[in-house]
Amino acid sequence: MGIFDFFKTKPMHLDPQTRLLEIEKLDDQKKLRAICKTERNDEIVQAALIRISDQRILFEIATGHPKPGIRQAAANLISEQGYLKELTSPRHDDDVRITAIEKIDDEEILKQIAQYDESEQVSGRALTRLDVQEILSDKVRNSASNYIRECALGNLKDMRVLSELALKDPSDAVRTAAAARVRDQAVLAEIIDNDKADDVRHAAILNLEIAEILISASEKDPRQDNRNLAERRMRDLGFAKRAHVISETLRRRGICEICSTWIVEINCESDLVSTLDAAVYNKAGCKACGAVICFSCATEAGGGGHCTCPKCKADLGRRGETARRFGSESCNV
Repeated sequence: MGIFDFFKTKPMHLDPQTRLLEIEKLDDQKKLRAICKTERNDEIVQAALIRISDQRILFEIATGHPKPGIRQAAANLISEQGYLKELTSPRHDDDVRITAIEKIDDEEILKQIAQYDESEQVSGRALTRLDVQEILSDKVRNSASNYIRECALGNLKDMRVLSELALKDPSDAVRTAAAARVRDQAVLAEIIDNDKADDVRHAAILNLEIAEILISASEKDPRQDNRNLAERRMRDLGFAKRAHVISETLRRRGICEICSTWIVEINCESDLVSTLDAAVYNKAGCKACGAVICFSCATEAGGGGHCTCPKCKADLGRRGETARRFGSESCNV
């Protein structure tokens, strides 16, 4: 039965909008199948497709309809694993195969496709569905395809390999995707200092938590968007900052020699120059030996009510007095 046969008693239904309304009330699977096979209007075919619940009919359309978009749409409506398995076959076009891969549950099929399929797009999509670390690691290390390496690193758990990709992969896209998953602050700092690709540095800034490097990125990154991102990142992390009043010398000596905490990372919402000046100047450390130490380490070394330099053991005063010199006992540094 053709579409014209179905509506032949009601010529007004030849109007597309009226036919769409009619299809919304139609449940007969054979009539819906007939519409999908003979109708030329894609909108009407799509409306008929979503009314089909018979998996066999959907499979027939996914494998036999002349229009690729309709085949893919039909494949997307299939849930029966047997039909989905068949749709992953190389006999079908890539869009249909990829749609089936997104829905299939058979890990063995996914492994076969990920490792051996000749279609880069299909193999890559299978890799994004896998959690088999041996396969993923092999692909990110050995595949010549940028797309395959990028797909494989999405579920990779080896942080060392991810760091290597973020630092050394020849593809900007792969380094960007890897940097987005790296949390090692030293690796991120190296990316921000040395990578020439704007997007890679952008991804690294998003994961950076060191005020010193964020300050540098906010001033020196070649891309304005990245400089703005570093500024926002500092605000999100609660770092006070007015970069133009911090000398490079103060930045270099702002790391506590005991706990390696960046001393100006104070938990303060103020962005006033005086706040940061006080934080850098007052928390510089021991004036007896010049050691750069934070208030927390001085308190721990002193014990009781006193603060002591962990390096030279000089008495830095009573806790309250030292807190005033270091800034505030409530500062988390």
